[in-house]
Amino acid sequence: MEKSNYKETRDEKTNYVYLDPLPENQPHKYTMIFLHGLGDTPDGFRDTFMSAGLCPKNCRIVLPAAPTAPVTVNGGAPCTSWFDIYELTPQVIPEVAKIRSAINQEDLKRSVEVLNKLI
Repeated sequence: MEKSNYKETRDEKTNYVYLDPLPENQPHKYTMIFLHGLGDTPDGFRDTFMSAGLCPKNCRIVLPAAPTAPVTVNGGAPCTSWFDIYELTPQVIPEVAKIRSAINQEDLKRSVEVLNKLI
């Protein structure tokens, strides 16, 4: 197994994963916040980011966890999601107005608040 350049800590309340550069006394110059996709968790990407050489040595990586909530496009099944998605078709992607109507704006605002707190 490849040796990691990071020390992992987890916030038990939020389930966020923090990967801090080693050695521990080395200050970090950069912070990368990576948001996982629909239905995923920070654990789905932790090993990828723990791999040596993926990010600069002095980069702190923050992997927040989306809340679990019903997602309309998935038939209302609960899963991790940064916002509710009403519609997901190729026609929605190119137009900002269609994107706005295809996702729950209040959920999106809450996700932006999470990011603002991390920054």
